[in-house]
Amino acid sequence: MAAYLAGASTTELSETYGIHRRTVVAHLHRQEVPLRRDGLAARHTKAAARLYSEGWSLSQIATKYGTTANTVRAVLLAHGVEMRKPWARGRLRPAPDSAD
Repeated sequence: MAAYLAGASTTELSETYGIHRRTVVAHLHRQEVPLRRDGLAARHTKAAARLYSEGWSLSQIATKYGTTANTVRAVLLAHGVEMRKPWARGRLRPAPDSAD
């Protein structure tokens, strides 16, 4: 509890104690510690942007840093990173030009 109140994230605590992040949250709830949202730490922003430029998905980056893909997306956009088009991720392809 003291480490969390001192600024450690639930992800950091789960790694420190070798337990799942949800278990950390459960312990904090039991002790009535007010939770804060764990986002993407500022110290990870540059690395996250680099990984994204290397082709990592938002979900892969989120998993690495213990947050959500939407959080990673918001942080990267706020730092001027241009998001790839959906077809650039290999899921969708642009519609073929019908003017043949």
